[in-house]
Amino acid sequence: MEAEAENNDVKKEENNNDNNNNNESNGKIGNSSECLSKPKRQMKMPFQLEMLEKAYVGLLSTPNLSIREAMVTNILLGKNDNVEGVCTFFGMKFYAPSVILTTGTFMSGKIWVGRTSMPAGRVGESASLGLTKNLQRLGFETDRLKNGTPA
Repeated sequence: MEAEAENNDVKKEENNNDNNNNNESNGKIGNSSECLSKPKRQMKMPFQLEMLEKAYVGLLSTPNLSIREAMVTNILLGKNDNVEGVCTFFGMKFYAPSVILTTGTFMSGKIWVGRTSMPAGRVGESASLGLTKNLQRLGFETDRLKNGTPA
């Protein structure tokens, strides 16, 4: 009897988690698997979310613009140090005459657990590795954002 009640509680919790994940955390606009992926964001105001989603849908329909999500580790340069594209963590190369990087906050990301540190991003995500050093070699200045999140 108790085991049956526990199973029902687990099923209810799983259903609640599934319902909660449909819109916010699964990276989709709407709750259908056929919906467009949307960028990660921390905004909670409905107006901000609506504006972000409209802008993203607008970007998807922009001629001569391709949007790719990958961990870029290297900027590909041609003659005279002109950008020719990017190379990803998995070795895939995307060639383009112009490149826009949206780096997020986890370039060479690191977390501390007690006195031990390790490369990391958000919970369940890895740090973006390689791009920081590549940008520094190209003359860009980089710095660390220490947010001091309490435990």
